[in-house]
Amino acid sequence: MNTEIQVAFLKRKITAFDTALFYDQSDQVLQCPTSFIKAFYFDAQDNICFLVERPYVDINGMKAPFAARLHFHKKGMLWSIDLSGTAAIAPHTNAPLHKVLIRFRIAQATCFHARRHCSSAIADLRQRIGYFVRKLYQDVPDHLEMALE
Repeated sequence: MNTEIQVAFLKRKITAFDTALFYDQSDQVLQCPTSFIKAFYFDAQDNICFLVERPYVDINGMKAPFAARLHFHKKGMLWSIDLSGTAAIAPHTNAPLHKVLIRFRIAQATCFHARRHCSSAIADLRQRIGYFVRKLYQDVPDHLEMALE
């Protein structure tokens, strides 16, 4: 797949999710805490933009891009998505004083096919048989990895 098709596929899958978890994976002294994000959008450069609580009063030490991860999961959805990349705090935004705008650039994406949880023995047996049939014919991949850089 070429990059434009991969990005379009990811955007379509990501917009189906309402929420995500944001992890700062840098080794900086000042880090953004793990945050639950509810609203996000894509900018013109296909970065994912979202607001998080301002981690510190003075965030001047956090201006450089840093390694980060986003995890998208929603109960009832067939896919969960892990994104790795770089995040940066966007300067000069119209964000409220207690929030900062983060721009997340995707470097790698992994999409996982989620197995459903069953509440009865018959449903569990049905799920296991379906899982083995899918594995046999490979009509739905268990996961899909994309490197976008």
